[in-house]
Amino acid sequence: ARREFSRVNAADAEDDTFRVRAGLNYQLGTRTSLSGWVAREERSGSDTETNNYTENQVGLYVGRTF
Repeated sequence: ARREFSRVNAADAEDDTFRVRAGLNYQLGTRTSLSGWVAREERSGSDTETNNYTENQVGLYVGRTF
């Protein structure tokens, strides 16, 4: 996504954001499930360099019904 920002006391600004996430769900048994995912998020193009970042995520979830 390309985002544009209007500022009151400064020049207008813009940046680019990118997000992607992939996941998998698996049923281990009748009462137990397993989910996992990987994700990446990036922000670039900001005129304030400290606003730019790259984030990587890995997640695991185990669910059990009683």
